[in-house]
Amino acid sequence: ILLACPPFTQLNTPYPATAYLKGFLNTQVIESTQMDLGIETILGLFSKKGFEQLFNVARENIDDASDNAKRIYSLRESYISTIDAVIATGSSNTMRYFDAYFGHLPHLFRTQRTGVAVLDGLESEDELKALGDDMFHHFGLGCRSTTKVFLPKDFDLDRCFGAWVSWGDLAMNNKYANNYDYHKAIWLLNRDDLIENGFLLVKEDDQWVSPVGSLFIERYDKIDQIVNKLSEYQDGLQLVTSRVGAKQFKSALSKQSPTIAQTDLGSAQSPALDDYADGVDAIEFLLALK
Repeated sequence: ILLACPPFTQLNTPYPATAYLKGFLNTQVIESTQMDLGIETILGLFSKKGFEQLFNVARENIDDASDNAKRIYSLRESYISTIDAVIATGSSNTMRYFDAYFGHLPHLFRTQRTGVAVLDGLESEDELKALGDDMFHHFGLGCRSTTKVFLPKDFDLDRCFGAWVSWGDLAMNNKYANNYDYHKAIWLLNRDDLIENGFLLVKEDDQWVSPVGSLFIERYDKIDQIVNKLSEYQDGLQLVTSRVGAKQFKSALSKQSPTIAQTDLGSAQSPALDDYADGVDAIEFLLALK
């Protein structure tokens, strides 16, 4: 199924309808693809090729154009040569368009990333509270937010629920509550197994990015399984958190995937000045263009 949004449905931002429909179809195990022709049109127009085509058409009618249009046409070489490099951020789907139109230019593309936590069962109550900070600050919408937790097979989730009770007032936020109710209804209709505490839905799932109001968990037998899984998905990870004393895990992950950023539980939302998004210094990228 192809879900296409016509051009200019919403001029100030991508229109989300097709993305939401695709998300719903995914819950029904129905394969689908969505595209926003408005994004495609804008990306096509604001490119070197797009400007060249635009000015070629304008040349045919320039004598009848307004003074301002003639002024713009006289500066056409400046417009065409303006796009020397591109910095863009968007969803994984949007990234396909960025790459198609601007991949030939020096570029810095940022796609969707997320944060995950790995527990080993030895976490203190304070460390579990710190994990709650990583999850619930900014409603879990930041790229550094923890949206998935890996935990041992025999880990008791009640420990986490007790540590996170201070975040219970999130249920009073209308938008948060709407997300909670919506996904609860969908998953119950699908007869998915859920654990809930009144403000958080916990679901065992192999996906990486849980919706607002929910948390995906995955249980493991051996830590090597998680190291391998994280390494395979490293391009989708902003960072991985674990307890301070989890030296064996931290060392194994660093050895296998040194580019994956790691930090301690509770530090996900407090990046240092040199903790660059996706590990890329945007200022250094711009300076290198000179």
